[in-house]
Formats: sequence, C-alpha cells, structure tokens
Amino acid sequence: MQKRIVKYIICLAVVLLTFMQANAFAQEEDIEVFVNGVQQTFDVAPKIIADRTFVPFRKIFEALDATVEWQADTRTVIGTKGDTVISLQIDSVNATVNKVAKTIDAPPTIENGRTLVPLRFISESLGLTVSWNGDTRIITIVGGEKSARTTGTLKYDTGVVKYEGQLLNGIPDGTGKEFYDSGKLWYEGAFLGGNWHGYGKFYYESGEIYYDGMVKLNALNGVGKIYYENGALLYDGEWANDQYNGVGKLYSDIGKLYYEGSFVNDLMDGFGKLYDEDGTVLFTGQFKNDLPAE
Repeated sequence: MQKRIVKYIICLAVVLLTFMQANAFAQEEDIEVFVNGVQQTFDVAPKIIADRTFVPFRKIFEALDATVEWQADTRTVIGTKGDTVISLQIDSVNATVNKVAKTIDAPPTIENGRTLVPLRFISESLGLTVSWNGDTRIITIVGGEKSARTTGTLKYDTGVVKYEGQLLNGIPDGTGKEFYDSGKLWYEGAFLGGNWHGYGKFYYESGEIYYDGMVKLNALNGVGKIYYENGALLYDGEWANDQYNGVGKLYSDIGKLYYEGSFVNDLMDGFGKLYDEDGTVLFTGQFKNDLPAE
C-alpha cells in the first residue's frame, strides 16, 4: 500500500513538473508586433515591464509614421506626428503629450544600448488602436493614414477566388476564407497581416475537416483537434509550431484512444498512458522518443 502511494505521488509530481515546464516555455515566447497588418522587427526584443510592453523607441515611432528626436543632455525622447508631440524621459514616469502632463505605469529604460518605451502609451497617444492577445503574445496596432480596412476578394492568376473576407490595405486581416486553386474551401477563420492567425478550421480538398483550433502566424499553436480524412479524430490537445507539444490524446484511424499524456515535437515524451484497442491500459509511466522509458 505504501509503495503504491509513493508511486502515485511521484507520478503526480512528474505531471505537475511537465505542466510547469510547458507553461514556462509559453511565457518565454517572443512578443510580436503588427502595425496595420505589417509585422515589425526589432534589434532588441519587446519586453514586458510592470505589465506593459516596451519596444525600441526609434523603430516604433518610425513604424507609426512619427519623427524622432533624442536629447542626450536630458535623456529625453521626443516623437512628433502631425500636431501631436510626445515627450518621455529615461527613468521617469512623467511624460507629456502636447505639453499636457501624463503619468505612465513604468518609465522608459535603456537595455543593450537601446532606449525602450511603452508601446501602448505611444500608440494610443497618436490616436491608434492597440490590441493584446495573451495566448499568442501578439500585439496589433491599427489606425492612421495607412489603415484602410475593407471587405473583398483576392484571386489566383486563373481567376479562381483565393480569398474572401476582411482586408487591411489589401491584405487578409480579420475574418475570412481561403480556398484551394480548385475553388474548394481550405481555411476559414481569423487572419492577421496575411497570415492564418487566431481560431480557425482547415479542410481537406475533399471537404472533410482537417484541423479545428488555434493558429499562430501560419502554424498550429495552442489547443486544437486534427482529423483523419475519413473524419475520425487523430489528435486532441496542445500544439506548438505545427507539432504536438504539451498534453494531448492520440487516436487510431478507427477512433480508438491510443495514447494520452505529454508530447514533445510530435513524439510521446514525458508522463502518459498507452492503450490497447479494447481500452486496456498497456503502460502507464514515462515515455521518451515515442517509447516507454521504463
């Protein structure tokens, strides 16, 4: 009895450790920023400080069509767009917008030789709309002269409709559908900057559903289900970078549960259970590279 309790405690600890590692991995993913559908690149990665995202000041001001001035003697950043002038000082929570005093949650800072400023404060001060998706760690900024959201279609060279739905400056962005060059539905769901991004569904060209779940920048990421072409469920669980990563369940092509537990890069890896077709548990414990480790 005592041995069984000890074994149970060990198994529980392994499961908790696997969960914490997966959660830590998710938290370490880079933050990505889109401005009017265009992904931005930074020489210093965006960083969260006091629950606010900070980015290199020159790059973000220029992406928002603002001019930039750096006053070295007072360590002050000044951004100007049209009639709007924003002033921030390094290590100070006091800022001004058109000479009106503002208090920000965390001060601008210098990291790896680059001055980082609060992204939302800058964007909203310039009249733009900012959205944060905590699941995908993506920030979208929309507005300004370069923002033109419409609804329409895009076509292949053959004239067959390739896409129909929301567009931002002529790029799929919002809700829409993408089609095979045969005209059959390929994907329906959310788009960002021309990428599949958010909740969506993919289909085989035969019309059967292929995937139902979350997508991040053209890769299966988050929680989702994938199916055999015969309609049977193949996998139900967590994804990262188009692969089974995290906790999930794997099924045979006749719908029988084959494995449930931890996955790493499409392989059974970590704590899990292996089943026979009749539902009998064949193995419970640690797996490594798709095989029982014990």
